[in-house]
Amino acid sequence: MKKTYLLLLTVTLALTSCKTSKHADLGDGLFADIQTNKGDIIVKLEHEKT
Repeated sequence: MKKTYLLLLTVTLALTSCKTSKHADLGDGLFADIQTNKGDIIVKLEHEKT
């Protein structure tokens, strides 16, 4: 019984946590999605260039 419950819980968590990104077209890089009361802001984060 415990094995069945654990298997069901694992499958449920795996299926619900694998969702597609709403910003899939951004390409490679590290981005921040800043949510404000006037809308969302998406910024690309870069290492300090010297």
